[in-house]
Amino acid sequence: MSKLIVHPRDASTAFLKASYEDRDQATVVRAGTPRHYIQRMIEDHSVTMMMGHGSPYGLWGVSQFDRMFAIDGFFVPELARREHVYIWCNADMFVRPRRLAGFHTGMFISEVGEAWMCRVNADKDEVEWSNRLFADSVAQGETPFEMWEACMDIYAPLAGVSEVVDYNQQRLWYTPAAAA
Repeated sequence: MSKLIVHPRDASTAFLKASYEDRDQATVVRAGTPRHYIQRMIEDHSVTMMMGHGSPYGLWGVSQFDRMFAIDGFFVPELARREHVYIWCNADMFVRPRRLAGFHTGMFISEVGEAWMCRVNADKDEVEWSNRLFADSVAQGETPFEMWEACMDIYAPLAGVSEVVDYNQQRLWYTPAAAA
């Protein structure tokens, strides 16, 4: 299964590399790649994993302040053809209205400032531990369903140990292609 990884460089989401760095047949795309190349790569790969910072409108390119998206509504026709992985804050608000399928996240705490904003009591160590555990869980699966399932089996059960994990695990979803 060939995977396209769209993960713009950002030190605060570098922990997500653990979810794909050991995968065979993975192509990693960083910011600055022309849209039509990414469009073609989505068509040519079995699964696209999109991750980083984002909004209901898509995955940010370089940073959330650039107002430039790496993935947005332009890519919906290609993304709608099969299941993919959407890991960014409020990806559910991008996926659901467009009837896309796969593993996706809602608001996701990956920084202490986000924990504070979401009224979750957590320090840097707890957030970093949650980040590592999440990325390692995603790495256990091959398909979007298997990645979500690994998160439910490995990450989610630790909700009682960590407020961050508790918050995040409530915002992990899988939508099969038939239901999209």
